[in-house]
Amino acid sequence: MTTQKSHCVSLRQLALLAGISVGVVSGLPPPKAPVSTPRPTPTSLSKTQQAPESTPLPGNWPFIGPHIPDAIEPGIVLKGNKKESKTADEHTFWLDQGKEGRKHHEVPQENPMLGRTRVTKPEESAMTTSVPHKFLMKEKDRMKTSQTMSEIRAQRPEHTYKLDEVDTADNELHTVSQPKLVRRTSESSHPPNNPNYTDTELIGLSEPMRDKKGKYLYVDDWTTVIDVINATPYRWRKGSINAYQMANWKEDWPQYISPGGTFRTVSFQRGGDWKPDSAADVTYHLEGVSKPMSFLLERRSGKKRQVYVTFSQDLRTNCSTIKNSEKIRTYNLGYHAYPGGSQFVLAGKEGEFISMDSGTQWMQELFPYIKDIPLRDLILPRSHHVGMWKASEGIGAASKANTLTQINPTAQQINLYGVRVLDIRPVLFEGKYYAAHGSKVMGAWNGMLGEDIKQIAKAIGEFHKKYPGELIIVDLSAEHSGRLEYGMQPMAEADRRELYKLFIRYSNVKKLPEHEDVTRWPLGYFIGGKTSATIIRVDDEWAKMPEFPGPEYGFVTSETFPLVHRWSDANKANKLAPDQIDHIRKERPKRGSTLFWSDWIVTQSQDEAIFPANSIVKMALPAHSALYHDLWNVTTDETYPNWIAADNIQSTALVSFVKTLNHCMAARRCGSLGGKVRVNDDQIMNKADEEKKKEKDKGKDKELKEKKKE
Repeated sequence: MTTQKSHCVSLRQLALLAGISVGVVSGLPPPKAPVSTPRPTPTSLSKTQQAPESTPLPGNWPFIGPHIPDAIEPGIVLKGNKKESKTADEHTFWLDQGKEGRKHHEVPQENPMLGRTRVTKPEESAMTTSVPHKFLMKEKDRMKTSQTMSEIRAQRPEHTYKLDEVDTADNELHTVSQPKLVRRTSESSHPPNNPNYTDTELIGLSEPMRDKKGKYLYVDDWTTVIDVINATPYRWRKGSINAYQMANWKEDWPQYISPGGTFRTVSFQRGGDWKPDSAADVTYHLEGVSKPMSFLLERRSGKKRQVYVTFSQDLRTNCSTIKNSEKIRTYNLGYHAYPGGSQFVLAGKEGEFISMDSGTQWMQELFPYIKDIPLRDLILPRSHHVGMWKASEGIGAASKANTLTQINPTAQQINLYGVRVLDIRPVLFEGKYYAAHGSKVMGAWNGMLGEDIKQIAKAIGEFHKKYPGELIIVDLSAEHSGRLEYGMQPMAEADRRELYKLFIRYSNVKKLPEHEDVTRWPLGYFIGGKTSATIIRVDDEWAKMPEFPGPEYGFVTSETFPLVHRWSDANKANKLAPDQIDHIRKERPKRGSTLFWSDWIVTQSQDEAIFPANSIVKMALPAHSALYHDLWNVTTDETYPNWIAADNIQSTALVSFVKTLNHCMAARRCGSLGGKVRVNDDQIMNKADEEKKKEKDKGKDKELKEKKKE
């Protein structure tokens, strides 16, 4: 069994505040001293490289602003920062040119907002592919991420080529979150000779530029990110679009979003004396459906700045938890200031649409399509430290900002937001078992006690009674667990026995076979016939104890529930996403591979944990956006994670993404999605027509029977 490190990094540096040395305590290495990188000395550009004040250089230079050099030679890397000068819009751009040293060029700058990143190709004879390339581009020429790379090549073949990696600046002259081009490692993940297939994908959130002090330029609380996924077999065509005091809204949204495509925009307010008046909307129509269907995405006016999606005409989801489908017409996607955002997905074919609905009974909604799929090929949402929405008792130097990972009670996470894997680190304190989050500093445990585990077990049982037919997995970790009494002590055998009883008594555990890998069993084995089930997974060391309940009471270990786990230890979403994606590809190259648990969580660094300017729940927001953009772009019907762990689960965005992966990738019910799934779109549509015909025939038969009775 692979153990997980605590999300909150070690608080050992807290001891430094008290003047205590931590150099060799508990085998921990001393913290590294910050390394100061000297700023390079600029030299002047040659006459051929300087741009006249009125006329830009020839070529095709992809950066915003008027008087910018229009050409750049291969092997040159562009970086930018705001220069301290009397002219507020004057900037300096540094050019790395290998061994020839650094050169700079000062230019006026109209708008410091960074657009999408792309790679441009100079003349073939002058191209140097051995040197990393990084360029910025005009906002109006942003790469629309709904397009595949092959479509972009077809439109502008002279400006696009493949690179294995785009380097990232790591000094004080930087642009934030430069994406990387990552090469696919699994050829089996895509059908061969597919014109829509490409072995490179853009990864990472392009963020606005910031100065050397780390301050974002022209970004305020009215700036947000909006991510959209088209997981239907139908192309979306843009209809009406409106904007008031919203910069680049009309220019950003593409004319079409193809099946399998995803689109991202950074939405920000500009102009006007009263910001709450700002608003914008865009309408998309589904092409190829039997009846007119469309949806309106809008950023409404007002101080709350909420993002909404409203279905129009005959567009409806197949959400069985709400009897009246007319209620599922408008979704409030909420609002989170940059770098947070809002996410929207529409998945499935006509009659089976999935969107941002409640996650209450999502397994039963998809049951006809996923009942025969084994657990190791399904996708489940996991709540990281599920009970750490509540601060019951703080121990030592812990605070809410560096220990709380959720904002909603466990019952709400299970019921409304569809969480099906619960991460719990149990700690016994004053006769009660708590979900806890902490670590040892100088041999003493520092952390926070959260929700009472008895209440968590009861919440599971009550949910099963009210909504039968769902599977819940409780993951009890031995790491950072124990009995808190005169310091953190290991749990005695009697302590663990009482802990086990809580789940056996309240949580409707599932009896399982011994010495058998249950991840190979289909979902229908656990919840067929609308029977509810709970599985308790524990560390192997606990299973060695004499009174371990075992599979008969629903308890599993690495023998009966094997999995692979990856924790990235990254404090930025743009570092988290590439690392997780790389390991997903390595560990899950095809269906049937060992179940992969992906910790899609942003982890505070040591300094951030000691002086938490941003809390864990706030730092988690960009990671949610990365799911809808970075992870979606690389998933196929062969390669995807199985458990997606997240912090700050406060909407249906995670469960909607999970439902989409199960429906489209695991069950292959959404068409080929531009080559992501190995199915024939015509066959999918024919099957849909056949199923509709069967439904009509059933309806006619029912009418005839009723008439005969009359």
